[in-house]
Amino acid sequence: MSAPTEVGPLSLPLPSNWERIESSDNVVVLAAPEVPDARFRPNIVLTTALADGPLDVVSSNAIASILALQPRAQVFAVEPNDLDDVLGVPSRTVEWGYEAERTTVLVRQWIAVIGRYQVHVTGSCAVEEFIDFVPFFRSVLAAASIADAGADGDEPSDRPADGSDAPDDSMPASPRIDPGASDRIGTTLEALDGVVLAQPRAVGRWMLSDGALQHLWTLRGRGIISRGKRRSPEGVELAEAGLTGALGALAGDGQRIANLLERPGYRYGAAADHAGRSVDWSMWLGGDTALVRARGNVVDLVDDRLRADTFAQYDVVPAGRAVGHLLAWARISPAWAIASDDEIVLPAEVVDARIASVGMPDGAAPISGFVADRLWREPVWVRLRVWGDRTPYGLDVIAAGAAGWFRRDALDDGRVRLEPMPSGSVLRSVLAVFSAPGGSDAQ
Repeated sequence: MSAPTEVGPLSLPLPSNWERIESSDNVVVLAAPEVPDARFRPNIVLTTALADGPLDVVSSNAIASILALQPRAQVFAVEPNDLDDVLGVPSRTVEWGYEAERTTVLVRQWIAVIGRYQVHVTGSCAVEEFIDFVPFFRSVLAAASIADAGADGDEPSDRPADGSDAPDDSMPASPRIDPGASDRIGTTLEALDGVVLAQPRAVGRWMLSDGALQHLWTLRGRGIISRGKRRSPEGVELAEAGLTGALGALAGDGQRIANLLERPGYRYGAAADHAGRSVDWSMWLGGDTALVRARGNVVDLVDDRLRADTFAQYDVVPAGRAVGHLLAWARISPAWAIASDDEIVLPAEVVDARIASVGMPDGAAPISGFVADRLWREPVWVRLRVWGDRTPYGLDVIAAGAAGWFRRDALDDGRVRLEPMPSGSVLRSVLAVFSAPGGSDAQ
């Protein structure tokens, strides 16, 4: 490790080969050694400022800033008091991501209130490196030390930083609180269910019908196409999408789509079920380029806004951005993970009925306990599955709003065990599906 880098009350040592590329009294930016042709240069940013309230306020404001200021940012997870046993200060760890030119960038942001100050330590890397980057980032934080947060030792207050008597409407707004999770964990936790409303949707360059895709498939390797086929509804659709040229043969993007469909290196898929309907996502990977197809998406599935036709969204993107496309399609969002005192086990038909319906059924709940009651009261259950042919790993979970995520394990007796799962673990399980055998490259 190098000499400590100090920002406000935090002193943070970093490896000696990292480069300090920006430094001021309250912001320090450090970057990993440059690697030729890297998708994204990993970096760690340290910032400090006077706290604008207690930790739940600082955390809520930070999440709002992420979603508002970073284009197409998506928040995946929020964890309370990460590394509390090492640093001994209340904290949040927020995991989020955004699209870059060649990959999806994943970010792990540690937020703490130390005396009068809020401190943010933010580590960013390409999605392909995230599984390896997280333990490194945690080890850097674990080596940090905390100094006196201020000469007067005062805790943050709701008063403005300049000490003036500002009117009440200028004070930072207090976030909504999750009372159940707060009581259970024993600290004030901000409500996270509103984050999902600000998450980005998956987007694509082409909206194609099944007929047009089949027509594209039949055109591969051909030159001039007959006028009749060029003027068919499918031919017109491909021409308007820019996937065929003036003589009807495949243009560059059209040929790329055909090549990826015909000779993919690996294939991946996902499906989501709710209220008797399903949406699906597919990916064909060739080298570092991927074709993605989305038939609907999870938000439209839940909101009952699915298209009634046979169209699907397509795009050709770098492999790392394809993983980000899936995360947006599946609407991976944060929820407080609370361990259950008892196993949550239900007949498979009961779980399937909850997924297939909307609202809590009449009658007494067949499960009891704090986590089970919280789960049962959620009106919307969505089953999400993700798989691939590159690794044996897969994901099978139930998303239940503010109640969180639950791993779905089928038991031999026909029942299903629902195990609470942090949303950060959902993120890592998705990345594991895309990991290379013997490595962690999500590509």
